[in-house]
Amino acid sequence: MRLKILILAPSVIVAAAATSWAAAGDVTGADLYGKHCIACHQANGEGAPGIAAPISGTLLGLAKTPAGRDFLAQIMVSGMVGTISSHGMRYLGNMPAFNALADGELASVMNHVLLAFNGADLPLPAEAFAAARRRAMPPAEVFKLRQRALAQSGG
Repeated sequence: MRLKILILAPSVIVAAAATSWAAAGDVTGADLYGKHCIACHQANGEGAPGIAAPISGTLLGLAKTPAGRDFLAQIMVSGMVGTISSHGMRYLGNMPAFNALADGELASVMNHVLLAFNGADLPLPAEAFAAARRRAMPPAEVFKLRQRALAQSGG
């Protein structure tokens, strides 16, 4: 009996570890969006009137320019404050930073948003978020970065 317990215990530990590693590796951009973004930006990316700007159909121009891509990575890492307008509506912009997520997770959720809500097959690599992290900025500076990026993208 004692020998069976010694043999069984390592196999249980290995099975439990393999299950948790597999679960962590299976997290998708859509899963992360559902956990971190959906409360404000809603399931369809349309946002919440006056609170969270829409991210559906609004990011393609930004995804096409270097300044826009820098902004998209930076807003995820640093957050943003400042009143913005989108589709004729004002938003009291106060997006929190999601810098607790790993660079790959940030890339995954942003790429989900770009493709699913904007039809933009222009993925941002994890390195874009690592670079944003190295030059993290105050949320009010991210607002200024947004203004410059919109000017460059024609938005």
